[in-house]
Amino acid sequence: MKRFLALLSLLLAFSFSIAQGQKTLEPKDHYNYTMGKAAYNEGNYEIAVQLFVKEIGTYPENGYAYFWLSRIFTNYFYYESAIASLRTAQKNISKQDKYYQGAVNRELGILYMQFRQPNQALEYLSLSLKMNPGDVEAYLYRGRCYQTLGDDDKAIGDFSSAVKHGGESDALDELARGYERMGDFQKALQITEASLRETSDSVSLIAYRAELKIRQKKYDEAIDDLVLLLKMNDVYHLAMYMSQVPEEFGPTLEEKLLSDCSHSDKMYVYRLLGHFYRMNENYDRALYYYYNVYNQEKESSDMLDISRVWESVGDYETALRCLEAIATTDSVNYDISGCRADNLVALGRYEEAQAACQKGMDNSPESPDIYQSMGLLHSILKRFDDAAADYEMALVLNPEDRGLYFNYAMTQKKNGNKELADKYFKQVVCRDTLSSPDSYTALSEWYLGHSQKAVGKLDTSDYYATFRYYALVGQEDSCYHYLELALKDGFREFYKYELDDEITSVRSIPRFSDLIRRYREQMNAEINALREKYLNK
Repeated sequence: MKRFLALLSLLLAFSFSIAQGQKTLEPKDHYNYTMGKAAYNEGNYEIAVQLFVKEIGTYPENGYAYFWLSRIFTNYFYYESAIASLRTAQKNISKQDKYYQGAVNRELGILYMQFRQPNQALEYLSLSLKMNPGDVEAYLYRGRCYQTLGDDDKAIGDFSSAVKHGGESDALDELARGYERMGDFQKALQITEASLRETSDSVSLIAYRAELKIRQKKYDEAIDDLVLLLKMNDVYHLAMYMSQVPEEFGPTLEEKLLSDCSHSDKMYVYRLLGHFYRMNENYDRALYYYYNVYNQEKESSDMLDISRVWESVGDYETALRCLEAIATTDSVNYDISGCRADNLVALGRYEEAQAACQKGMDNSPESPDIYQSMGLLHSILKRFDDAAADYEMALVLNPEDRGLYFNYAMTQKKNGNKELADKYFKQVVCRDTLSSPDSYTALSEWYLGHSQKAVGKLDTSDYYATFRYYALVGQEDSCYHYLELALKDGFREFYKYELDDEITSVRSIPRFSDLIRRYREQMNAEINALREKYLNK
């Protein structure tokens, strides 16, 4: 079919040049044209193409055939050919036929949206609506144009018009999201309720309603929708919105999700509740659910989740033992190799960590994460050439990860390659498209010598990264403040404190080492309590 479409492109290029704008009305008695339309409407695009090409060969002035061919081009993402076909259709279809002229302008508008040219798209869609003022699709796309251009009031006006002209389903959804963007969550919720009255079993609408309730902090009501999502087997949205419910609603979440569950559903809910508590750093409750599932089903993936909890707690030895329990069943699983490497690094067992990374590379050579783990390990061991090669490979596999650019730049800096390091620090900065400040950018600006820009890009909610930054610039009080915030917020990766080069200047200061010691003792007490509860039975 691709070769056929390529040939079609050549045929149409010739046809565009010979069709000279002879204005016609739709020929309803042309066999090839009418059969081509019928084939298109039935989804038989290859047959439709053959018939439309025959029609154009006989009647090159038939702009309607070009219109339908443009839709086939659009279906196969040949957007430029679709636009050329529409322009020929526009020249050949009579101005008296406002329906088709409007449809041509609508299709041009939609295509220019694909090319991210909203102003040009807006022009064509507005022309379309002048000719066909009841065109629901044109209202929807023009509303999206206005959204792209930041005019939410006009967008809502167009979505409302689409509803008025009978496009309830899509238009109500767009209208609700328009009000959501304007911050009117209650109005968005009312519209979503209206949509659900029309289609009460719509999974996506129930998921969106749950999202709106969570954004309004109506957590009890949102949990009712999560129960509905469970019954509808909507795994994706259920997990996503559970993660947005605060931990204090955990008991309510447990009670409602677990009522009237079958055994298989109950195991599934147990896993989700384990994820929920793990994300909320309630490691005791997370282990309770994960161990319940594992003891009944003996799935290696559940033991992997248990291992990750012990790692999050800071008990790397127990995490490793959990991984060893499933190593024989999942010997080629990258997650296991990567997790083993991370835990071994935390314990300072670097040779074993290197072997685990190598195993991960052998089994999953397409995974950027395992190369990143190896790059970190080589950096710790001061093998900067090897670290640079690892990070470079990770970047090939995941060129959008700004953290990899930063790590690669730092490795080159430590290796004495200032020019290359600066090049990649600049890559970090130029990829800073986030609306909120970012610590990678702040550190990169600092290393580039842009002190003022660095402060402006600092993400003070990322406590440990901000602590590193203030240690680097020598502001001891701010440094201590953010270290304390990081520890209070649950930072437990104390091995990083020992290894990070940026904090060398504060590591030997008594008040810093005392603070770390205090929190480390608290962590060890928690680990011992959890071991007693779950391992010493």
